[in-house]
Amino acid sequence: MSAEGEHGPVPASHDDDAPTEGPQPARVGLVLTLGGVTLVSMLYAGAGMHGVEVVDVGTLLAGWDFAIPLMAILLCHELGHYVVGRIRGVDISLPYFIPMPVALLGTMGAVISMRGRIKTRDALFDVGAAGPYAGLVIALPVLIYGITTSPVTPLSEDVSSYIFEGHSLLYAGLLYAIKGPFPEGYDISLSATAFAGWAGLLVTMMNLLPVGQLDGGHVGYALLGEGHHRFAKAVHYALPVVALITGLYYVGIARQAGYPWEIAIEEIGAGVYWLVWFGVLHVIARFSGGPQHPPTDDNTLSPGRRAAAWATLALFVLLFMPSWIRTPLPPLETPSETEAVVAEAPTAMPSSTALDDEAMTERPATSVPSTTAAAGPAEPAPRAETLAFEREVSASDLDTWRAAPGGILGTTEMAPSSGEEGGGLRLFGIRRSDPMDELGFQNGDIVHTLNEMSVSDEESLRGAFEQLRVTDTYHAEVIRRGVPETLLVHVRNE
Repeated sequence: MSAEGEHGPVPASHDDDAPTEGPQPARVGLVLTLGGVTLVSMLYAGAGMHGVEVVDVGTLLAGWDFAIPLMAILLCHELGHYVVGRIRGVDISLPYFIPMPVALLGTMGAVISMRGRIKTRDALFDVGAAGPYAGLVIALPVLIYGITTSPVTPLSEDVSSYIFEGHSLLYAGLLYAIKGPFPEGYDISLSATAFAGWAGLLVTMMNLLPVGQLDGGHVGYALLGEGHHRFAKAVHYALPVVALITGLYYVGIARQAGYPWEIAIEEIGAGVYWLVWFGVLHVIARFSGGPQHPPTDDNTLSPGRRAAAWATLALFVLLFMPSWIRTPLPPLETPSETEAVVAEAPTAMPSSTALDDEAMTERPATSVPSTTAAAGPAEPAPRAETLAFEREVSASDLDTWRAAPGGILGTTEMAPSSGEEGGGLRLFGIRRSDPMDELGFQNGDIVHTLNEMSVSDEESLRGAFEQLRVTDTYHAEVIRRGVPETLLVHVRNE
């Protein structure tokens, strides 16, 4: 984030492309001190993500896998502004990080100040856009690595202890590309590193909002000139509306799920962070010379930068998250089986004067299923009668797949299944053209047997594939969308 001088824009006496004098030593000391304190604050937040109580340096360092990547993202973002600003002759400060141990990320980000006015629209765009793009150069690889190494796990019945991260178009696309569609009742459990990458996208989105002294405000003014003032004001005052619409959307989802109004209304706060950001931007405007962007001396933006400016504003759309962080509602309370039976029984007994011979006749007692009777082992899944997939593969293809990292399973992730599906192993994370995809398996399939060998965990599935090295047929029994299916693969020896 960048801002003009505290008392508004100050006429700059330097020329474009003429480097300014370096920062004063005293300010460098303050920058380094704040940066060090913020790193410690981030380590503290990261240790908390691992459930580690910080009592010494060793436990503090448990949060390194969150703090280091997030600091790298934020530092590259701010240095993008600083380096390009220096090249462009802008009197720009080094980044001042803001530690915040009690915050989820351990920091409130960083700010830089520009003690002068940027004179050309080209330079304004360069300085404004450099930060978001520099930050994404680190954030995207961190996020991709984090998603790849984060497991997809079944959600517990009580999800109220979870924290659900916001989904943007870009983030959702990466999840789908790397992990594939999640089976119902499953979600990704982000590692600390993955969460740092996600936070990088969030911070970039916040700064790309085309308002005031934010990076998006610089880009918007470079593109639209004086017309940006009306646009920025409309965007700013739309934020409370976005917060309200987001909250009402989640209230509606809760009502559809059967929650009563008094509980569903708690979801109205799902978009509250947009309301908070609305207020923060008011404060920033007050201390940076007002809500309007300082003018430039020229009125033109080069054609290449104009196209890049539109692309930068479009990037905000790809990163937009209606709800940043959300804690879901507790599960609905449903009556137990015994309570349901009692509820269905008549509550009024016939009066003694109304009893006739038939009513007095002894009848056989009806049995009520016990709620503890279901504790026995699940019945095996029925054998499939439908052939869902059949194809022929060469033995050389199988050898190639076995030799690849991860073997035939590749990127496939697994979790034990139970209940109505009769046990087995649920698959997800299968990508198109993966070996498992070529063998006919799909995300959400529950594998019960492979050539009559029972499958209950990852080791048994890998073992089953290992035992099939000399077979000429792969015969898998799976449950697919609740229906027993058969997958048949013939091995062609060349």
